[in-house]
Amino acid sequence: MKKIITRLSLLGLVMFFTFAISAPQSKSLRKSFYGWQNISGTCRNQRHEILMQRSQIPVTFKTDAECRVVSGSWIDYYTNENHYLAEDVTMDHVVSLKYAYDHGAKQWPKKMRSAFYNDEANLVLTAREVNASKNHYAPDKWLPDLSLI
Repeated sequence: MKKIITRLSLLGLVMFFTFAISAPQSKSLRKSFYGWQNISGTCRNQRHEILMQRSQIPVTFKTDAECRVVSGSWIDYYTNENHYLAEDVTMDHVVSLKYAYDHGAKQWPKKMRSAFYNDEANLVLTAREVNASKNHYAPDKWLPDLSLI
């Protein structure tokens, strides 16, 4: 399923579902997409896999099991700033979960919603405060606050 979504234009996929459906609130909305999955078959979920892949330097882990990334060096997609602690960065869904949900993802099967949530092509690293300012806006309705840069 992941290959199908990444091959399609994410925005085109979301726009294909043109009917709006009322979305649940943030916490239950995330649950309806089933959260971070373990796609690689390691102990790491997709968030930690992406943190490893996108770090400019080798990452450090919480334990020798190498399941949870603690530090690295990531360039903020929106502000171009460096971040060094994994807890300081968040994964932003460029096409937000609420936008997808309101435009048809509610009707998607579980595997498709999970694939959308974990799709690297729709995820960028940014500071928590930048992601919070984006909220659930559509990609064409939000730009980062330049005062945060």
